[in-house]
Amino acid sequence: MTRHHIPTRPAAWLTALGAALILGALPQAAAAQSATSPVVQVTANGSVDQVVEQLRKMVASNGMMVMGELHQGKVIGMTGLKIESETIFVGNPEVGKQLFGADPGVGVAVPVRINVFRNTQGATVVSYLPPSELLKGFHNQQIDQVAQMLDGKLHDMLGMLGGSFFPVSQAGGLLGYLASFARPKAIMLPLNLVSQVTRTFSLMVRLFGNVMSGEFVIALVVALAGLLVPIPLMALEILVGLVQAYIFTVLATVFIGAAVGGGEAG
Repeated sequence: MTRHHIPTRPAAWLTALGAALILGALPQAAAAQSATSPVVQVTANGSVDQVVEQLRKMVASNGMMVMGELHQGKVIGMTGLKIESETIFVGNPEVGKQLFGADPGVGVAVPVRINVFRNTQGATVVSYLPPSELLKGFHNQQIDQVAQMLDGKLHDMLGMLGGSFFPVSQAGGLLGYLASFARPKAIMLPLNLVSQVTRTFSLMVRLFGNVMSGEFVIALVVALAGLLVPIPLMALEILVGLVQAYIFTVLATVFIGAAVGGGEAG
């Protein structure tokens, strides 16, 4: 999956990142980069219709809904120009309640607009303007907080769209994923890091304990009752191993899904 901003400015990006690492403020670096190039574009696999269908499913699974559609390709086709372009509007009524309660004028920016089109090179591109960019002009703290949450939801969904382990973000790839540990406030960075480490550690200890417990039981039976008696238990261990493999796979999938699609549903 390829992701880029418009325009790309590597020097500015590196400067912003270096300052953020010194100050311990990666989210602020991401926001600064977004301010200079707000349009986010992600190249996805599949046709425009296939990508739109994937987006529909991901929107629904993330607690949101498609509130409207705009078939730009069909409309422009009436003029004789052939393009592939579809736009969907996504949102959540409860999130909308928070935004409109803070300022009824937010209707100019929400629901969020996501455009899927085929570019001149034949690639399918997903494009959107981050809600934080669209809503920052209201100068309202509540709106800004909700907009940041929607930013995270969108870049996480697009990370899943391309099958990327690390969610796309405004800081880009792995660095953007690391920046997400400092959300919603930088003070949460240690707690979020500990949370991620303890998930892996607890999964490791659980698997090790469950597997080794059977081996210890067999060793004790061998010591007390002889060599042939533990054979039925050894056969049972094959079943236990299969069960543990299933549990490990399920838990790993849950943890990876939480990392990729994490964030409050909005």
